[in-house]
Amino acid sequence: MNLKITIITVTLNNSSNLDKTIASVLNQNYSNIEYIIIDGGSIDDTFEIIKKYEKYSFKFVSEKDNGIYDAMNKGILLATGDVINFLNAGDMFYDNNVLCSVADQYDKYLMIGILYGRSEFFSDIERILYIKGQEVQLSALWKKMPACHQSMFFRKELFTKFGLYDLKFRIASDFELFLRFVNLMPKDGYLLVYTNEILSKIELYGINSKNYIHTWLETKQASQIYYACTLKSNFYYNIMFIKSYFLIFLSRLNILKYYRRLKYNYLKK
Repeated sequence: MNLKITIITVTLNNSSNLDKTIASVLNQNYSNIEYIIIDGGSIDDTFEIIKKYEKYSFKFVSEKDNGIYDAMNKGILLATGDVINFLNAGDMFYDNNVLCSVADQYDKYLMIGILYGRSEFFSDIERILYIKGQEVQLSALWKKMPACHQSMFFRKELFTKFGLYDLKFRIASDFELFLRFVNLMPKDGYLLVYTNEILSKIELYGINSKNYIHTWLETKQASQIYYACTLKSNFYYNIMFIKSYFLIFLSRLNILKYYRRLKYNYLKK
């Protein structure tokens, strides 16, 4: 099976990180790749970065959009691959064989709808590195994404059958789409498949207090579309809100980096 994999990169004024993402895609030891870059109308030197790779054949669109999920939807509508992955500016594949491994998985399980794996998070400044992503039972998917979207591969036809990213969600649209697909896929025989492999590398940045709180508000809202609101779910999200405020407090005291260093370098061992 010669699976065609479409990689979509969304970027806006992030030329300093775009270069390593493009290189990560072009260095893959897999040939049947379609690469699409959706730029939101950058005014930095994004175009200079693109020119460096003009000998390579990939699609580049630069125009104003209505946020990251609108840009991702534009990429989906341009995609002609069998499978789609979103690797935004600053993100990288874990190594040069990731897409070979993904293609093997889709060849092994012909009815994969979504393949998901693990991600490596790193921060050179905070000197931490940890792995995120694990296999989750369907009954527990209401909590949060089991993996980062950088380590998720979606069969293209799912977007045709079940819709695109919902733009009413500004931050947690990826979670809403994931839950929507997971709930609708079984009727058409699609599988949700986990691989224990690390598929992507993501740099860990600081906390944006406004977005961090809003993320959990939207996550709860998306969850309640597909799963009943229970005492258990309310308790879980209340704990997450408390945790959010705690992390924001540490951030404002400028000691968050020490907490994260302790948590991921020692407590997670």
